[in-house]
Amino acid sequence: MEENSNNTGFNKGFLMAVIGWLVTIITMPLALTLVQEGRIDFDIFIDPLFLVFFLLYGALLLIIWGPAAWIISKAYRKKGTNKALLLTVAVYVISILVFFGCTGAL
Repeated sequence: MEENSNNTGFNKGFLMAVIGWLVTIITMPLALTLVQEGRIDFDIFIDPLFLVFFLLYGALLLIIWGPAAWIISKAYRKKGTNKALLLTVAVYVISILVFFGCTGAL
């Protein structure tokens, strides 16, 4: 019996959410240095304490991106790529607001 891919939660919408989560984890340290120092500093990826902080932040982001992945996946199945991409960008913006709200950088 052939399995229907429309019944699974792992479609391109879910992949969009996973990529969005990874992009959020990578871009947040760069955005923080841009806001605080006025320039992008790639040396922060060398500091172990900074890396631990952002790995913990990545785990915290799963609280946001976990349910969002399910919603984005469902939107991809029912409404297509455009709606899923719009939701991915919206969750990314929410993640930025949460990050800067937690760090007090804004």
